[in-house]
Amino acid sequence: MSAHLKWFKFVVIFLMGLMAVIGYLNDVHGFYGNYIEQRRAEDGLELINAGVSISHVESVFGSPVSENHDNEKGLFEYIYSFDKFYLQVVFNKNNTVVFFAVTSKDRGFEPKIPYLNGNLGSTFVELSGFYSENVARIGSKHFEYNENIYEGNPWNYRNVYLAYNPAGVDYGRMEALPREEIPYPSRMVSDQFRNKSHPNTYGVGSIHGGRESGELNFGVGIEYFSSRDLPEHRY
Repeated sequence: MSAHLKWFKFVVIFLMGLMAVIGYLNDVHGFYGNYIEQRRAEDGLELINAGVSISHVESVFGSPVSENHDNEKGLFEYIYSFDKFYLQVVFNKNNTVVFFAVTSKDRGFEPKIPYLNGNLGSTFVELSGFYSENVARIGSKHFEYNENIYEGNPWNYRNVYLAYNPAGVDYGRMEALPREEIPYPSRMVSDQFRNKSHPNTYGVGSIHGGRESGELNFGVGIEYFSSRDLPEHRY
C-alpha cells in the first residue's frame, strides 16, 4: 500500500472521528442548554407578579412565542412556552402586568403557588378549602374549569386563581362536571369536584382586580386551540 493511500485513510478516519466528537459535544451542549433555559424560566417565576412592568417580564423570560391584542379594551397577552410549563402574561396599555398564569406540561413539575400554602399536584380542596366564584366550560374536544380565591388584605386585595386547563398535564383524576351544571356549577357539585380533581394551572390577578376588571379577558392560562398551533406541536 502506498504511503499516499495510507495517509488518505488516516485523514478519513481522523475526520470521521472528529465529526463524531463534534456531534456528541453539540448534543451535550443542547441538553445542558435546554436544562439551563428551563431552570432559568422556573426561577423566573419567583420574579413575576401582577403590577410589574412588561419590560421586566421580557428581561426575565425573553420574547414571547405568541401575542394577542384586544385594542378595544387596551389589553394584550404574551404567551411563553418552556419545556415544563406555559406562561401567560396579560398587560394593559400602560405596560403594567394585570394578570399572569402558569400551566404545567409535566407531572413532575410542581411549582409553589403564590399566596397559597401549596403546590400544583394537589387537589383543589387541598390547596384551598374555599373559593369565591367558579366557572366551567365544556366543548366537543375539551373541558375547562377555573375558580378564584380572595383573601382581602393578606393578599393585598388580589385574587388567586386555580384552574384545570385542557392544554396542560393531568396530575390525577379529572372528571368533567355534568353539562347541566355548566357554566356555573352548584356549590354541592363544585365541592364534590374540588375534592377529587387537580388543577394544572394557577394565576394571580392585580390589586383590586377580579373577573369584572377584565384581568381574565384572555382566560386563565393558554387557550387550548392556540396551544395546539405552537411550533412545538407541528413536528
